[in-house]
Amino acid sequence: MIPWTHPLALLVLAPPALVVLGYRLATGKARQRVRDIRAQARARGWAVGRPLGRGGSALSLQGRTRQGLPWILDADATGPHAPGGSNSLVFRIAGLGGETDLILGLAAGDPAKELRALPGQVPGLVTRLSGIASSALEFLRTAQAHPVPPDGTLYLVPGRSPESVLTPELARSIRDLAPALRAHFMAWRIPGEFQVRARLGAPPLWAELLAFIQVAEGLSEQAGGGVPALRPPTLLDRLVARF
Repeated sequence: MIPWTHPLALLVLAPPALVVLGYRLATGKARQRVRDIRAQARARGWAVGRPLGRGGSALSLQGRTRQGLPWILDADATGPHAPGGSNSLVFRIAGLGGETDLILGLAAGDPAKELRALPGQVPGLVTRLSGIASSALEFLRTAQAHPVPPDGTLYLVPGRSPESVLTPELARSIRDLAPALRAHFMAWRIPGEFQVRARLGAPPLWAELLAFIQVAEGLSEQAGGGVPALRPPTLLDRLVARF
């Protein structure tokens, strides 16, 4: 057996060791942010776990709104080693699901533009495969668009005022979100849950995540209950919801 101090052994062992060391150095800041979030969340009495099938730096938080509704936040905090450095935040309240009657998109996070731009026969195919897409497309046929300064749009059913969703305080909190959070931010009611999403290039700081959760809670409270979904989420919807 060749001892590990032998030059040949060092040549074999050095590359894997350097890869591990490089990974630890590259993700050190991201992992520290996740540790800080876990500690701060536990101090608030929130349950802290890990989303099923995700990496070691992903986390799942569970708490309750001021009205007592349980929420779940999944944070795929994978840091710079994820494809494109993408980190997603998904806030969910199952008790407020229903037919889509509200979509808020900021900057590049506006899903209504993408749904309306689907070419040809694609909308029909999408609606057959996805209960969520079906509900959203049906809503957008008659929805009224209201600008949300400086770079957002709020879509509502005709007759509902934007002030019923965005109070002055909530609108100010949305404007004050970190630019990275605003860049890909959206909120909507869908069959199964009320959902708020954001995508970042790196794991958020605790202060940024707390601001996101507070905005998400505020939006859910203003949105209120919805009309029960006519079509439940499909298998495709459930698969997509995991990512």
